[in-house]
Amino acid sequence: MRIVDSCALGQNFAVAHHLHGGGFSPLVALFDSKSYNRALGDNVILNISNGLKSAVVVFCLLLVCASPFLTAQTEGVRSSGSFEGFFPTVVAPEQYMGIAFTNTADFEVKVELRALDPSGELISGADILNPATLLVPPRGQTWALVEDIFGVDILPAGLARISFQSHSAAVGTLFLIGNQESTLLGGGTARQTPLKAFVLPSISREGELPFTTVHLFNPSVDSDLEVQLTLYDLSGKVIVSRTVALPPQGTVVQDLATLLEVELAMFSGGYVEGFAGGEGVVAFETFGTEQSLNLLSAQPTPLRKRSYLIPHFAVGGGFDTELNLINTDSSQSATLLLSALDDEGNVRLSPVQIFLGPQEQSILSISSLFGLPGDEQIVGSLRLDLQDNLLDSSLEVASVNGSVRLRSSDGRLSASLPLFLAGDTDAFYAHIAQDLGFLTGVAVLNPQQNPVEVTVEAFDQVGTQVGESSFTLAVGGRKAKLLLELIPATAGQMGGYFRVRSGEEILSFALFGDLAGESISTIPSQ
Repeated sequence: MRIVDSCALGQNFAVAHHLHGGGFSPLVALFDSKSYNRALGDNVILNISNGLKSAVVVFCLLLVCASPFLTAQTEGVRSSGSFEGFFPTVVAPEQYMGIAFTNTADFEVKVELRALDPSGELISGADILNPATLLVPPRGQTWALVEDIFGVDILPAGLARISFQSHSAAVGTLFLIGNQESTLLGGGTARQTPLKAFVLPSISREGELPFTTVHLFNPSVDSDLEVQLTLYDLSGKVIVSRTVALPPQGTVVQDLATLLEVELAMFSGGYVEGFAGGEGVVAFETFGTEQSLNLLSAQPTPLRKRSYLIPHFAVGGGFDTELNLINTDSSQSATLLLSALDDEGNVRLSPVQIFLGPQEQSILSISSLFGLPGDEQIVGSLRLDLQDNLLDSSLEVASVNGSVRLRSSDGRLSASLPLFLAGDTDAFYAHIAQDLGFLTGVAVLNPQQNPVEVTVEAFDQVGTQVGESSFTLAVGGRKAKLLLELIPATAGQMGGYFRVRSGEEILSFALFGDLAGESISTIPSQ
C-alpha cells in the first residue's frame, strides 16, 4: 500500500497564477461579500499544479487543498472508545474516489479498512490488499485514493462499500467522488443513521443528462432487510412502489429510474418515501446533471416541526434559491408562512403563504415566489412557520420535509441542504480551503429568543489557532461571510479546520467554492 505525503505533494504545486482585484468567485455573489477584495488583497498568488494527469495529484488538490465535502463534526467526535462506520462507493468511468480520516486525539490512531462487494463479502484477488490499515498521526489527517489503499484491481472487482474500524472515536471521516476536470464533486462522511421511515426529497429533472441515484445499506450483520420504496409525483399521487431486498451488510446503489422501472423525464418533480424493517436502513441520494452533483442523506419521517429556519438564501448576482417542500402526512394538509429576513432578523419581504395537501410537493423559486427582479442581489435567511389546523387547532401540525438548493442561473452550480438543520453549540468544520483557487464561507443563524454571542475560530493542520472572530447575533439574526473576511489571517490557508461556538444552540453550515466558478458545496453541521 502506498500512502503519499500530502504536505510534500502540496509543496510541488509551484506554478504561479495571479488573480487581480477584479477576480470573481461564485461565493462572492452567493454571500454578497462586499469586503472580498479588501480581505483577499489586490493580488493573490495561488499555487496550482500543472500535473493534473496524475489521479493522486488531483485527489490531493481537491481533498487536502480544497475539499468541499468535509462534513462538520461536533465535539462528540473527540471522545474515547472505538468507532465503526462505512463509506458507500459509486465510481463511474473517468471518476475517482478518495477517503480520509482526521484524528482529533493527541495520539496516533490505527484504522482498519475492509472492501466489500454488494452482498457484504470481502473482496479478494492476487493484486488486492484487503483488509488494509491506515495510521492517522496525532491531530493529523491521512488520505488516499481507494486504489492506493486496496490495489488498482479493487474497483473493477465490484466494490460496493468500504467498512472500517478505529480503536478511537476521535476520528473524523469523509469520502469524495469527483473527476479530473473538477466539474463534478460529491461526498459525505461515514456517520450515517439507520432509519425505519424516511424520505428522499429530490429527483433531478433539469439540465443535461439529469440523474438520481439511490444508495441503501443494511447495517445488520445477521438479518436480511426489506425496504419498500414508493415514488410520488408533485400532486402526491403514487406512481410506483417496489420492495428491495438486502442481505446482511448488503448494499444497493442504483439509478432510481432503473430501480423503480419508470421514466423520470415525464415528471416535473417528485420524491421517494421509504419504509424499512429490522434495525432500519442507511439511505441517501446523489442527484444532479452532467455539470453538477448534490448529495442528501435520507430524512426521517414524520418530522413535525412548527418552524424551519434556513440560515441563508441568495437571489440575483447569477444565483437563485430553490425551496423543495413535501407534506409527508397522508391525511392532513399543511399551511406554511414563508418569511424572508435580513441580517438583524427583521422581515425583509412580505410573507408568502404556501399550501400543501396530503402527500403533496411544491418546488418553488424564491425569486419567483417573492416577485424579485433577477438583476437585484438579495441575501438573507428564511423562516417557515406551520399554521394550526383551522378546523381543529388541537391536532399536531403536518409532517413537512424537503430541501433547499442554492443554484446558479445557468445550472452549472448546485448545492443542497436538508430543510431541517439541527442546532449546535460547538460545530467543528474539518477543512479550510482559501488558496489554490478555492474559498471557504460560513453562515450562522440565531434561533433563540435572545441575542447570542458567537465565536468563529480557525486552526492550522497541526492544531495551532490562526485567529478568531466574535460577534453578537440578534434574535433571528444571521451572518454569512467568507472565512477570510471574519479571520483575515486565514488568507492563503490550505488545510486545518474551523469551529463555530456559542453558549446556546445556533444553526450553521459551511460553503466551499472555487474562483473559476466550476463547483460549490454546502456542508451542514453534524
